Amino acid sequence: MLKLVETPEAKASAQALLEKRLYESLDDQGVLNIGFPGGNYNIPVYAAGPDRLWAGFKEPANDYKIRRYWNAFGVFDRDLKSQAITVEINIAADSNSKQVAGAFATDLETGDTILLHSGKIGGGHKGVGRTAFLVWSKAELVEVVDIAGGIREGIIIAGLNSPNLADEVWDFVRLVSEFKLAVRAGELETEKFRNSVAEYERYSKEFSGKKSGGGGARGQYFAMHGRVVQALFDERSRQATSEEKVLNSGLIDLYVRRSGRITEVYEVKAKSDRQSIYSAIGQLVTHSCTEGADARKFLVIPEEWSPSSGFEAAFTRYEIEIIGFGVDKEREVTFRRPSNG
Repeated sequence: MLKLVETPEAKASAQALLEKRLYESLDDQGVLNIGFPGGNYNIPVYAAGPDRLWAGFKEPANDYKIRRYWNAFGVFDRDLKSQAITVEINIAADSNSKQVAGAFATDLETGDTILLHSGKIGGGHKGVGRTAFLVWSKAELVEVVDIAGGIREGIIIAGLNSPNLADEVWDFVRLVSEFKLAVRAGELETEKFRNSVAEYERYSKEFSGKKSGGGGARGQYFAMHGRVVQALFDERSRQATSEEKVLNSGLIDLYVRRSGRITEVYEVKAKSDRQSIYSAIGQLVTHSCTEGADARKFLVIPEEWSPSSGFEAAFTRYEIEIIGFGVDKEREVTFRRPSNG
């Protein structure tokens, strides 16, 4: 379970750790100008190198109605007079307003502090928005619980204690950058994409909740999960017939519709702990029953995992097929399909 970091003191501590860890991983570029709609700041910038991650931070001030830690990230270009912001992962300083897209949460299983983003992507261009980004990126939303029992949703970016924190932040920044480039190129203005957005919104409304954040917020979770879902989407799309549509929603990592009926449901788990498997079984059984469809059910999980006899019985009972995935040194994803698939 993920619990929202809410007090100003706890957020200040998490913010300090975020900055410290990124400063340790990136190179000091000196004070540079950062431009954005309506203004600019001259602040210290740290970067991984040309065409790689840059990061800049600013303490809360009265520049905004909601005081926030200003955390800006982009793709570094030393030749620019002003660095362009790809995405801000800002944290509300004195409140817990959902109007500010970033947040910290505590993973109650590991004790780690997690950086999240709501998925609200700005940029001043038509087509740049939360739902379009979620559909295009196939990013997973997880639930975060606050002290009053309220729920908010976010995309896990990284754990602050991860040894690969800068790389994981870069994965998210690069994804947002590629999304904005796709918007500007008109790639989201197709009927196919509009239908995918409509399907995402329609399907998400059929259930009251999003995916649980329980046990899923360690290490390279965002980078791994998103990469596997995208690779699976690409592979299944290449195999699709003219009657099939390969889709995703805020609740299902991937599913296939054929002639209007759901025929396949896929659940991707980047971890193979017991709670993740329990969750996957429930999600697959629930969503395969949607609209009365007798859908094939696939659990996509790290290929080194070997199920216990208890899980094997459940997979047989509910006709769940296993697909193993691996990631090589170049971060390319490969799949080991079931023998009967």
